[in-house]
Amino acid sequence: MAYYLWRMPQGASLWQEILKWLPMDLRQRQQVNFWGQGAHLSHFVARWQKNDLILQDLYHDTSYTLPSYHLDLVDSLEEGEQATAWLLPLDDAWFPLCLLPVNLSQEQLQRRKQQSVEQWEQFLLEVGADFIQNLIAEFQETEDEETMIDQITKEFMGEIDDLFENLDTFDPEAALAQRHLLPKRTFRPLAKSEQESPEEFATRLLASEERLKNLPYHEALVHFLASAVTAYPQLFLPQLDAGHLLEALALLVTVPKQAPQVTDNGEMRYFWYLFFQENLPEAVAALAVCQVPSSYWLPDQ
Repeated sequence: MAYYLWRMPQGASLWQEILKWLPMDLRQRQQVNFWGQGAHLSHFVARWQKNDLILQDLYHDTSYTLPSYHLDLVDSLEEGEQATAWLLPLDDAWFPLCLLPVNLSQEQLQRRKQQSVEQWEQFLLEVGADFIQNLIAEFQETEDEETMIDQITKEFMGEIDDLFENLDTFDPEAALAQRHLLPKRTFRPLAKSEQESPEEFATRLLASEERLKNLPYHEALVHFLASAVTAYPQLFLPQLDAGHLLEALALLVTVPKQAPQVTDNGEMRYFWYLFFQENLPEAVAALAVCQVPSSYWLPDQ
């Protein structure tokens, strides 16, 4: 897919469309846009220099440094071993988007001398695909039914153990309230119009949820959302559903605190909840004045 987006004419135009959807600032957008021209696909031999891995390109006879903080991805490569890799240009070095420990024969290496860059890359894609298919075939041959059952059982029992460990702190009322946190609605674009001020945008967004609109200290919620859209306007996109952000906001003002889990059906509310906690800690702290019990979100009887 990366090769199609960055090397093929049809993919390049699609890549430009994808970039419009990505929430980034101008510098990040320029860097990601450069991947199409700067990413490097070739075949390398590994050389170690202190804690850095040097990949020597066997086609272009150039070298690329992968600093030690990337080496959890490639620490299995030994001195002199070969590998096919996609390298992305970052601020200070190169990042391996894909790295396969493929060994080419002398005959295959000699072929590079008669090939253009495009032919060499296509050849490496074919070799890499064969390598991955062989790995899958080997796995299927060695993975017997008993081993699979043992693995599944171990994972299942681990989940059961986690459940029992958390029983003492489990709050059934809070769990039920989270299920009814905000009623499900049709898609609402998470975008501010050019005519709206941040405060007007925040007021309109909160007005779409009756329980948030009527929450005590409504002005504190307006101020929080206005601060968020002012600080990070690139995240407020018409392609995103406003409901996920509002669910995260509801969690921020609920006591006792029960942060959503990664495995929740609402993964996007998990993103917004963590994003606010990590990037707007002072604004989140200011919401302490408008805390409500979890029962507030239960449907009226």
